[in-house]
Amino acid sequence: MHPDLPLSVGSLQEFQLRRPEASFTGWFYSLGVEAYELLKPFASDILHPDEMRYFTPLPAERRRISFLLGRFAAKRALRPCLEGVEFADINLVPGIFKNPVVCCPMREPWQVSITHSDAIVSAIAFPMVHPMALDVESINAEKVPAMATQIQDGERAEAIRCGLDIPSASTLLWTAKEALSKTLHTGLTCSFTLFKVHDLARINEAELKGLYTNFTQYKFHAWIRHGCVLTMALPRRTEIIFESGRPHLPAPIQDAGASGNSIIKP
Repeated sequence: MHPDLPLSVGSLQEFQLRRPEASFTGWFYSLGVEAYELLKPFASDILHPDEMRYFTPLPAERRRISFLLGRFAAKRALRPCLEGVEFADINLVPGIFKNPVVCCPMREPWQVSITHSDAIVSAIAFPMVHPMALDVESINAEKVPAMATQIQDGERAEAIRCGLDIPSASTLLWTAKEALSKTLHTGLTCSFTLFKVHDLARINEAELKGLYTNFTQYKFHAWIRHGCVLTMALPRRTEIIFESGRPHLPAPIQDAGASGNSIIKP
């Protein structure tokens, strides 16, 4: 690994997954998209040779940013789990439904989930024996009509009763459904109406939780911070614990926030 690779960029957090019969440790990592310019010179130190062959010819800057930062976030989350393994030795191979599969030497099987918004890239690393996934979205009123096609009236009414406005409610419900689709490795191949949400409840000012009507073995936790919703889907009987009480999301750049733009351009 290059000695100047800026590992300190972003935020790395350990979390606990406590169940009646066992406990596990996972890692959450998040960074802002502005880190792309800082990390771009180290692409060959971050990416596996197979990933580098995919990344190098990408013509769209938006895709280059999301790919490099997504791989960096996932490998940064994996680093405490894979002692002595270099970033470039880890190949995150896309599964049939685009779920990333960790390919590298490891004593115990680990998995990752990666998510992107206009301003934030996040990832979690977790034991493969404990399925889970995450999704993040910026709260944007312009996205509400598209999200509404996969949200039922009763779901939206529950979210609004929790004190959310329509853009926030729509974003939370969408991320809950997408997080479950990633957990089940279905991707976008089935209707999100199948992932119907119920029993939505507010835990505190920034965190909510809920259940899934058709997948009763799962639940979700959602955090609203800095104009984004971050949601994790996980087994219903698991208690997820962050020492700080919540995952850290980077605050938006002031200039970007003022103009309504981000480094990832549409």
